[in-house]
Amino acid sequence: GAQVHAMVRLEKVKMAVCTMVEHGLHLNGAFTAMVHVIPLSYCGGAGRCAGPGFMGNNDVWHTHSRVGSMLSSEDIEMLRQYEEAMWREETRFDTSYMECRLAQDFVEFGRSGRIYDRAASLAASPQAIGARLPLAAFSVRALSDTLAQVTYDSCVTLGGDKTLYAHRSSLWSREADGWKLRFHQGTPFEPA
Repeated sequence: GAQVHAMVRLEKVKMAVCTMVEHGLHLNGAFTAMVHVIPLSYCGGAGRCAGPGFMGNNDVWHTHSRVGSMLSSEDIEMLRQYEEAMWREETRFDTSYMECRLAQDFVEFGRSGRIYDRAASLAASPQAIGARLPLAAFSVRALSDTLAQVTYDSCVTLGGDKTLYAHRSSLWSREADGWKLRFHQGTPFEPA
């Protein structure tokens, strides 16, 4: 019933994103548009849904700030270390380390617009990363007692002469064996 209808609506959202990309909208822009549509698909377009993340819900920020207290300072520091480890060659290209950190259903929408799954991330060839650490504008907020969103700005220097900037967002889930990276997105920007 309702689950089938939600899946049909999500398939329509997926088709709409593909159409946006085909008509020249960068993948990150299409994804951002999709993020605003998905919560409504679960409502069946019936207007206002309850809970954080649903457009038009006046309680969304209040709910997030209340939920935000679920992370300890140790959690925040651990997430900082895990996120920065993704930018260090010695951990990023250590397959055993990455297998422990990436969730089975991990997906990334890269700064380039490419999409990477867990297998592609684990198979990445070692290379110089050139990231500036510590990560700028680092922030963590709890979305639930088992889910945290990490945001920051990355600055990566390629070949000593080209610098790439991106706004970054990651979703980490707390599981029995520790925090797992479930999702990551990079959106390019130029500093002012």
